[in-house]
Amino acid sequence: MQLIYTDISVVSKRILDQDEPVHFPEDSLYYAVIPELSIWSHEYLKTTRINNFHRIEDILFLNGAMTSYGRYYDSDGGKIYDFAAFQVKYSKHFHSNLLFLNFERYYWFNGRRYFRKLTNFSIRYYNNGLLWLTPQVRLRYDENVREDNMATMYLGENNGVRGYRKNYSTGRKRLVGNIENRFFPGLEFLSADFGAVQFFDFGKSWWHDRDLKFEDLLWSVGIGLRVGVERVTNSKTMRLDIAYAGKTREWQVSFGLGQYIK
Repeated sequence: MQLIYTDISVVSKRILDQDEPVHFPEDSLYYAVIPELSIWSHEYLKTTRINNFHRIEDILFLNGAMTSYGRYYDSDGGKIYDFAAFQVKYSKHFHSNLLFLNFERYYWFNGRRYFRKLTNFSIRYYNNGLLWLTPQVRLRYDENVREDNMATMYLGENNGVRGYRKNYSTGRKRLVGNIENRFFPGLEFLSADFGAVQFFDFGKSWWHDRDLKFEDLLWSVGIGLRVGVERVTNSKTMRLDIAYAGKTREWQVSFGLGQYIK
């Protein structure tokens, strides 16, 4: 049995490995010129019972594509490496269904030498047609291929699959699926709203030169409590989850702020 509390909110983080095969100047000062071409359409939907209880949520539906190509320079104007990116987003709402698709591809390279290739693809779906239930489904694939062969795709605890210890599974590729049923029974006590979730998580991290075997997928099932204090404060919904890890046959209790899957 594990008991874990985590509340992590990271806006922007840059990590430079000491063995990175790119020479940065000693003062860490460098410049980037990255032209971008993009076309987007923005639409907002005001709805409820997605991540909160009663508070109106502005859900952004972003559709379009972006491509960029640029170069990083050191403080003396010398080239460090080139950078290229491509992104496509598709979002749609119909009746009580909300669908979000996202594809991203990034390259860091110098000529034919690729320092890093990063790929992300995700599908998210919600349905809040019922007053007391919001099913939510997410499927995500990530790939981070680095020249230094570092494994950065983690699974476990707050990384996609509940019930397993932090970074239980590592690799350069990662597949994650999450199914949640979010219940809103209308229970209130001392200006707080109480709800529940039932979830099923699955996923696997693996190395670039190996094949994914579905019998090796990690999986967990569990239930959770959600407490909303949006009537009296702007704080996020509080969560308490109890998960059973199918591969290790262990139980894990975790706390946090905000829905596990957003």
